[in-house]
Amino acid sequence: MILILGFITTVLVLLYWSYGHTKTMTVSPKKFSYLADNDQIQRGRSVTSLTVTNDTALLQCELKPSPNFKWPYCGLSIQVNNDPTIGIDLSDYHTVRLNVDFERLDSHDLPTMRFYLRNFNPEYSVRENEYSYKYSGLEFTPERSNPIVDISMHDLQVKPWWIIDNNIAAHHSAPEFSNITIIELSTGAGSHYGEYQMEIRGIEFVGHYISGQYFILLLLFIWVVSLTVFFIVNSCRSHKLILNARTRQEHLHNLIKAIGRRNAEFTEFGYRDTLTGAMNRKAIWHWLEQNFEVDLYQERDLSAIFINIDHFKKINDHFGQKVTNDILKEFTLVILELLKPTHQLARWESEEFVVFCPDTPLEEAIQLAEVICEKIEIYVWAHKSTLTASLGVTSLGDERTNDMLVRAGEALHLAKHNGCNRVEVGIAIP
Repeated sequence: MILILGFITTVLVLLYWSYGHTKTMTVSPKKFSYLADNDQIQRGRSVTSLTVTNDTALLQCELKPSPNFKWPYCGLSIQVNNDPTIGIDLSDYHTVRLNVDFERLDSHDLPTMRFYLRNFNPEYSVRENEYSYKYSGLEFTPERSNPIVDISMHDLQVKPWWIIDNNIAAHHSAPEFSNITIIELSTGAGSHYGEYQMEIRGIEFVGHYISGQYFILLLLFIWVVSLTVFFIVNSCRSHKLILNARTRQEHLHNLIKAIGRRNAEFTEFGYRDTLTGAMNRKAIWHWLEQNFEVDLYQERDLSAIFINIDHFKKINDHFGQKVTNDILKEFTLVILELLKPTHQLARWESEEFVVFCPDTPLEEAIQLAEVICEKIEIYVWAHKSTLTASLGVTSLGDERTNDMLVRAGEALHLAKHNGCNRVEVGIAIP
């Protein structure tokens, strides 16, 4: 019986490896509409031109200053369907592979670029308002020596400004890929004025016809069912076989319990930032919804401290990704040592963290922010260089938590504007 199960397992594994292991979907101008995009719709002055040859798209643009729009950008918008409400389901794909050359023509600096997947969901999207289509993406710096970049779909995050601007509920704040209607590539945030060129040679999504998790569960199911039948049939032959069957069943029961415990660990892992171990945005939105969105006028204090590491890009450029990751881990531990057990620390974005302080009035939160700011500056970091941070503090008034977060972000931006390495306070308007 074991030999038969082993043979079936081997055949299934070979079939899975040959036919169910990997599937791909290619995005090309032959299948979808490629359109040049820029900031002119926001009254900017940047200009773009797009040339499509076979499967290659060449985008040339010039970012220009404008008194009416302070964040110039240009890029490529790929329309999946003429009907903007009907897209493609990318939920079963785990990786997007970009073959892109992106350079600044009037400088040797490596420019950054953004990649977004835009999802339409009638629960929060409006057909006539493209800005209501969910932004899930990231910003990165392409390498000149290697134009092919593999991006894990798990690394794509919903942008906080989109959540705040559209007043999105917490249960809709996570990435969603079930109805992607627009694929976007554009210049990075804060790109300098000048001439840029982006050559898109290929976009490919990689996934599984059957995920590895489901395949393992299928094999486990086959084994459990087959062994159970085997034990029942042979239990009539002898008492010894019955005892053996019970022993095996107990072993299977323990195995299932172990899998249950492992699944619980995976659930906890899904609420933690994989690099630092701090809470992620999914977890903190759930926590806020459970504790502070039930009653808008509850008498419970809540303060928030936005923390952003100063000059983080320069640190990353100088020390490299590995050292930068170690800095973020160490930074998290330093902050946690200063917090109470009731405080919640979340990694908000790359170098940005948020401390939520329940039952804490604004005055106490300001004192804590000053302590954190000083600690970061005097701490002896593993990379032997000084590190500072800018902090924005505010507290919850008679408002939604989204409004509080916007105000905390504004206080953080003021701290950056006033010279960094300082604490600024956002006061709630009564």
